[in-house]
Amino acid sequence: MLSELEKNSLSVQILRELSYKSKMERSLVNSLRKFDKETLFQEVSEMIRFYQEADILDIVDLDYRIKSVDSCIRKYNKFYPDMRLEKVFNDILGFRMLTDSYASLLEGEMPEEVRIVDISHGKAKDDGYRGVHIYFQPITSIIR
Repeated sequence: MLSELEKNSLSVQILRELSYKSKMERSLVNSLRKFDKETLFQEVSEMIRFYQEADILDIVDLDYRIKSVDSCIRKYNKFYPDMRLEKVFNDILGFRMLTDSYASLLEGEMPEEVRIVDISHGKAKDDGYRGVHIYFQPITSIIR
């Protein structure tokens, strides 16, 4: 899996550098209801700015998108009050890579910071979407 990403200049080191350090005073595993909405969206806006100003994205040879504040608000409203914060805002920055074979992404050693969600055969409520999501969460965030 890592070799596929590294072919496109996306290394674990770059992912670590792109990891936003939250300033929230509560653990991100808490549900949305535990956070003040205004404070939360100040943090979301800072995170978006962090990614917009990240020069390191210029060397990555993959399409990417930074989620808009409006999109984050819609997602918040959809999942409020019970969803965990870390689940709602785990995709502010996303990369897209096309591949001929999902197998190359699913094989091999994974660093402990990487989690793979295989949706290549569809979801429980199949809407036609196919893909493999690769989530990166730095160790410091996992321990927190």
